Amino acid sequence: MNIFVTGATGFIGGYFVKEAVQRRHAIYALRRKGSIPKIDLDDSKFKWVEEALLDDYFKKCEVLVHFAAQGVSPQSSTWEDAFFSNVQGSLSLWLKAFERGVKRMIVCGSLAEYGESARQYEYIPTSAPLEPMGPYASSKAASSLAALALGRTQGMDICVIRPSNVYGEGQDERNFWPLLKKAALAGEDFLMTPGDQVRDFVSVEYVAKYFIDFIEAPKRKNHQRIFHVGSGEPKTLLDFASEWWLHWNASGKILSGALPYRDSEYMRLVPLL
Repeated sequence: MNIFVTGATGFIGGYFVKEAVQRRHAIYALRRKGSIPKIDLDDSKFKWVEEALLDDYFKKCEVLVHFAAQGVSPQSSTWEDAFFSNVQGSLSLWLKAFERGVKRMIVCGSLAEYGESARQYEYIPTSAPLEPMGPYASSKAASSLAALALGRTQGMDICVIRPSNVYGEGQDERNFWPLLKKAALAGEDFLMTPGDQVRDFVSVEYVAKYFIDFIEAPKRKNHQRIFHVGSGEPKTLLDFASEWWLHWNASGKILSGALPYRDSEYMRLVPLL
């Protein structure tokens, strides 16, 4: 299958490309000048595409997979930048793809889109209201709504897949799992909150495979357009940290409770799969 990918230099997008080429799909990946992949990719097995050549490569592709996003945690973004990139920029690219014959699109969303409504659910359904907080989450919610509306009005097969808490090699070093690993391998103690937050932690490799499996699966007979991907095994942050601490045979200690919870902390954020 010929697949066009945005965000291929990013964390999840990079793993998607790696998995896709292993399955012998033809991958055309958008890369902005100077952008460096988060993980090692063998670019002899796929094609990097500059923005000026979008039209030529859209014509070759059957599906567009959109991972590109501005302001992914722990990065910050202004309201203007987040909406310009995640909504206006994304929509412009999608319309161009549609005009060049792309009829199917998969958008990588975020659980952050649910925002405050997540507090109402033990397991968040895809039908939960979108009540996002902050520039990134709000722009991602707007982006998802725009994508789904585009599909309805233009006759495109568009779906949104929202991963749960993804972790793995190549993740921004300021995120929880990379910080935990760094301390463990250095023999240092690890300071964290009491760790009672419940999350569905899922490996980036699993998420990448889910996206590819989704694309390769037979056409759906129902009209579902929003999906969740996770491990299906929710656990506390402390349990997650302890399991990996043991895996790395760390000599330091996990100092749970050394840091306070954030004022806006979600104590449970688990999707219904």
